[in-house]
Amino acid sequence: MDTLLKWKFTHLNSVDFKLKISLKDGRGLLYVGADRGDVVAITEPTGEFTMGANEDGGDPNLAPDGTHLNNLDGKIVECTWDKAGGVDGTGAWKYLRVRTDKDAPNFVTVYRHTLASILDDITDSEIIGYVGDILRKGAGGNKAAPDRKPSVGEEKRRLHSTDNKTADETAEPLGAAGGYESTAPAAHVSGAERQQPVIDDI
Repeated sequence: MDTLLKWKFTHLNSVDFKLKISLKDGRGLLYVGADRGDVVAITEPTGEFTMGANEDGGDPNLAPDGTHLNNLDGKIVECTWDKAGGVDGTGAWKYLRVRTDKDAPNFVTVYRHTLASILDDITDSEIIGYVGDILRKGAGGNKAAPDRKPSVGEEKRRLHSTDNKTADETAEPLGAAGGYESTAPAAHVSGAERQQPVIDDI
C-alpha cells in the first residue's frame, strides 16, 4: 500500500488561533476550537504569544507589518512556532497575519497534529537521507504485482471443465473467448464422440 507523507519546513507549519487580550496584564492569549463551538486556551509548549517584533528594542506589541496587538482582540490570527522566541527564549507562537477569511480557529485536534509535526522538527536533509537509505536497500524498487485471485465465475468454469475431462486430458488456460480447448487426441475417447465441456456464462 502506498503511503503519502505530507511534510513542511518547521517554520512554515502554522496554526490559526483565536486571540484574546488579557484584561489582567494585556498579554495576547491564544485559543483553539473545542466541542459545541467552545474554545480552549493553549498552554503547550509554552502558550506564549509574540508579535514577532525586532530584537532592537522596538515595541513588543507591534508586528513587523505594523499591526498592533490591541487591534487583534477577538481576531483569528495565523501563527508559527518560534522555538527561540518568547521572553526567556524557550519558544513562543509568533504572529504571522490576520485570517480575515475565517471566523473560527483551528480545532484542537488539528492544533495537536500540527504541534506534533513542529516538535518532531524533521529536516529536509533527514528526509532525503531516509529515502536514500530505502532506495539503496532496494525497498523503493518496483515490486511484482500479486497474483490475481480468480473470480467466482472463473473458478466455477475451471471446476466444471475438470469434472468433464478424462485423466489423460489437460486444459489450456482460459482463452479470450472464455472456453477451454483439450489437447488430447480424439482417439483417447473410444466408442463415442468426445464430449466437450459445457461452459456456462457466469
